Amino acid sequence: MELDPRHEDRPEPRGALEFLLGAALLLGLVRFVQLGAPSLWFDEVLTWGDANAPEGRPANALGYHVVRWTVEALGVGPTEGALRFAPALAGWLAIPLTAWAFRPLAGARRCAVAALVVAASPWQLQWSQTARFYTFTEVALLLGTGLALRGVLAAGGLRPIPLALGLGFGAVSGLFHPHGWIVFGATLALVFVLALGRASGGARRRLAVAGLVCVALGAVAAVFAWPMWLRFAKYKGASDPLSGMAHFVLATGAYVTPALGAAAVGALALSLKSGRAGLAGALGVVGLSAAALLLLASQATVAAQYAFGLFPWIALVAAWPVGDRGREGRFTAAWTALLALPLLAGQALYFTAESAQRPRWREAARLVHEQRGPEDLVAAIPAGVVEFYLTGGRDELARSHTAVADVSFVNDPFRALRLARRGRTVWFVVRRDNLVRFRPGDRAALERFFDEECRRVHTFPVQVTGRDLAIEVFRFDP
Repeated sequence: MELDPRHEDRPEPRGALEFLLGAALLLGLVRFVQLGAPSLWFDEVLTWGDANAPEGRPANALGYHVVRWTVEALGVGPTEGALRFAPALAGWLAIPLTAWAFRPLAGARRCAVAALVVAASPWQLQWSQTARFYTFTEVALLLGTGLALRGVLAAGGLRPIPLALGLGFGAVSGLFHPHGWIVFGATLALVFVLALGRASGGARRRLAVAGLVCVALGAVAAVFAWPMWLRFAKYKGASDPLSGMAHFVLATGAYVTPALGAAAVGALALSLKSGRAGLAGALGVVGLSAAALLLLASQATVAAQYAFGLFPWIALVAAWPVGDRGREGRFTAAWTALLALPLLAGQALYFTAESAQRPRWREAARLVHEQRGPEDLVAAIPAGVVEFYLTGGRDELARSHTAVADVSFVNDPFRALRLARRGRTVWFVVRRDNLVRFRPGDRAALERFFDEECRRVHTFPVQVTGRDLAIEVFRFDP
């Protein structure tokens, strides 16, 4: 199953590997710690609403259905914990799958360390505790990658059944989120290049045929994905290509973390002389996927989570030196600590000072519910989460609001001012950071209205590096 019979891994003491994997699996259980404690945020509410919408569901609706089916199976209604349970389970499963998927390419020791990096990452933790579908994409990608590697790089030549199963899981990854197709396409391209480089005669011809089949399937996926991309680009088009690309690079780098990125660069410096084809393959997957996403970012807003499924590959590159000849024992322990400790510090901040990186919408909605009068109006920027909490999570209200007025920079930025002129008390629940999307003049007018004509009732602060997630509650009395 190894890429090269002269693989640089030496036989690994069984206890050392078991310790690494056991530590990774135990650490991964933090995904279930305080799972229901933080408030939902806007996209999580959209997940629940869109999953129950009778029409107009997103094209990648599979992840929405998985969340809804899980909530229905648990039978407790759309609570925070129920909505997040399936993503958390998938986020935990990604840990052993990382240890398994890359073994034909990289060896057991590197994969075990990469699994520990996945377990320790605060970015992986955050999306495992979010009612979205990115961990589903990651699990499907790891299953597809592991099967494809075993189908193409097997010592006995091409194995059609594992390859076919791998293609199936790769296709499913894109049904959760389309970036799965990008990462899996890059994976297949590099796997076949590596396999063709060491094959000969009939084996090479069989691989070439299998590669052509994969290209044809990729073309079908592209035809299916193109309308999805056109709708997305229309909704989130980038006005400036360079700023869109810069946003993607900076946001992704921040979530991957500069420390892990620096460790990956250090890994290249330490392992470059080894000439390993496996390292070249891992770098190729990361490079091709990042280049494709960067190109898309020049045309539309591409968020950091659209590269989420690429993270196990980045972890593998960072872990590569532990498998090089002569680097065992103390070096493995030291390098693993270098990778994991900064990430663990990020997890500690996540659970403490950063309040799980969630605005405290639930607390703000509860305050309004307890103090408003029967004739008082409620408005929010944005309205979706406050609507969810005030109505008990009614399915049909995720995008059309009846209990809470939405103050939108797109449709009606001055709705707040008009509501205040109706002669009724109005409660405003505002995440001020959302005002950055308003035109400068509109934003200044709204902030002046809140600060000068309304009474600040309470502020629910959450400060995360580079972002202010504070929620402010204002009351306007006529």
